[in-house]
Amino acid sequence: MITNPDVERFLRAHAGGFSLPEVEAYAHANYIPILKPETAQLLQFLCVTLNPSRILEIGTAIGYSTTLLSRYGAVTTVEKDAERAAYAREVLAQYAPEGNVHLIEDDAETVVRMLPDQHYDLIFLDANKSYYNRYLPDCKRLLKEGGVLVADNVLFDGMVAQPGIPPYAKRALTMNLREFLDAITHDEELTTTILPLGDGVSLSVKKKKVR
Repeated sequence: MITNPDVERFLRAHAGGFSLPEVEAYAHANYIPILKPETAQLLQFLCVTLNPSRILEIGTAIGYSTTLLSRYGAVTTVEKDAERAAYAREVLAQYAPEGNVHLIEDDAETVVRMLPDQHYDLIFLDANKSYYNRYLPDCKRLLKEGGVLVADNVLFDGMVAQPGIPPYAKRALTMNLREFLDAITHDEELTTTILPLGDGVSLSVKKKKVR
């Protein structure tokens, strides 16, 4: 938790609009993290604002966020874990608009390198947090000018913002997220803000080049 509990409860009480109770119950029973309600509301807001034609999701998990995104544009989503990908296909078959999702079951680092330049209006990064920095060069390449990169869980239970050296068990992940946030906030090609929403969300707009 990174916000005051009362604030968090208030935000969730006013975050309605997207819910898949059966999928939420499965995620809870199997300890699979999915979008927090307030983060889902932010994604919906961004999709309505941007009206994206093409969306890339790095980290399908069980298809919860994929389903939300698919209601606003054509989604390419990547998931390495075969069991999660199989469940995601069931979820998408039931809840996503037909033909709006292309799920690739493979290693995300390999897949994103093969995707075309400046192809996506919105990229949702929700894969292994330790690898966010590795994905950044390709995310920038894949985004259209004016496109938005959304990265979830970037404050990692608040550990990223805490001063000093993190506990050993969480040190590598926390330090990698700090490096990622430092990179996107100082990148001359991006305009970035970090929101203390959910578990921390960063929003980076790819600047339009002056011609």
